[in-house]
Amino acid sequence: MPRYFFDIDDDQFSISDTVGLDCPSLEAASKEAVRVAACIAKDLFSSGAGTRITVRVRDIDQQVFEATLLLKVT
Repeated sequence: MPRYFFDIDDDQFSISDTVGLDCPSLEAASKEAVRVAACIAKDLFSSGAGTRITVRVRDIDQQVFEATLLLKVT
């Protein structure tokens, strides 16, 4: 099973995943990235601490997916 790494950054912090997660496919890893972004955004946006969260998925060689959630207040 391939290992994917989930790097996360928002308005204030950036975290590079050094452990990774085994996922059965890129599609599964992409869904996990969206789920993670939504979970983090829920807390970040409701606290007023930020307006953007990005989860970048990479395999051993390169970035393969990116999910960005933005909060736009008008």
